[in-house]
Amino acid sequence: MLLSEGVYKRIPLFWMIVGLLFLLLGWSGAMESRVSLAYVALAILCIGRSIWIYQARWKYHRRNQVSIVRDTMVIKHPIAENLKNKH
Repeated sequence: MLLSEGVYKRIPLFWMIVGLLFLLLGWSGAMESRVSLAYVALAILCIGRSIWIYQARWKYHRRNQVSIVRDTMVIKHPIAENLKNKH
């Protein structure tokens, strides 16, 4: 399934907001309740998912930047360097 770029970039933010909402729901209820503990557990999962997606994308884009720099590297030939130094 293809997503538009605007939606794709905001997916980690979406997971973070959902996690914070679950956290608020869990804390607003009585902490002894099983439902509030489930909300806190879901909050931890959502926030962890958000961080995981962000890190995975950062590593992927960082790896692409390194490969682009490596692909555009200029290798100078020693004979051309000698001719350049003579002039």
